[in-house]
Amino acid sequence: MAERRLVLAVQGQTYGPMFDEKLTHAAWKSKPSWHVISLNDRTLSPAMEEDAAKRSGGIAIKLPTCHVAMLQDPEKVADVITEAARNSVKSAPKH
Repeated sequence: MAERRLVLAVQGQTYGPMFDEKLTHAAWKSKPSWHVISLNDRTLSPAMEEDAAKRSGGIAIKLPTCHVAMLQDPEKVADVITEAARNSVKSAPKH
């Protein structure tokens, strides 16, 4: 809970112009992606999150968390990251 209060206290506003900047390459187009769908998110709708995961061809993992899933349930988010890393290593091209 202390971490949550700290984030809320120090996190600044989103840098608005970043939404106008053009990407030269989106990593999800050439690399596998995993998405945590926060089912209790009140900032982004879970349906919107699921749609983004589907459009990117990513793997969607649903968690009963709020918008900041990594603070509400860090162990489960860490599990998703660990699983993504394991699967990425398995699917990486051999040199």
